[in-house]
Amino acid sequence: MGLPFGGYGVLGVCNDSAAFIDYALRGETNLYPLISTGRFLFYCAHRLKMLEGAFSSDPSMANVVSDLRLLLKAACTLESDIHNSPGQSIQATHRYLVTNPHSYFQLTEDSKNVMRDIANTYREYSKGGSENNNFE
Repeated sequence: MGLPFGGYGVLGVCNDSAAFIDYALRGETNLYPLISTGRFLFYCAHRLKMLEGAFSSDPSMANVVSDLRLLLKAACTLESDIHNSPGQSIQATHRYLVTNPHSYFQLTEDSKNVMRDIANTYREYSKGGSENNNFE
């Protein structure tokens, strides 16, 4: 893509790389923030699909193809905390609280409270949130 510093910061940061692998392995991630751009995730999905096609004709590469499919699903599913929708704020709040279990600074505690309020508001609006995700 010809980006400076290999795209670090423009396309995401270390959290995004770890979240990508975490999501592929566990089907979810608790890392926050996720700042990957759609352009990067589209690019990753396209490249992964090309690799899957290259390896799928070789039966000895079945495990590789399986792993590529998990990575492809992660590329197509990961959220962005930069361009967050109201519904995504619920998951972003969960990841923020897991990432910051202890508040060493007042700003962190204030941020937790604001994010809880936002997530609870959108849960109430959507009426589709599960009870176990209430951030009271």
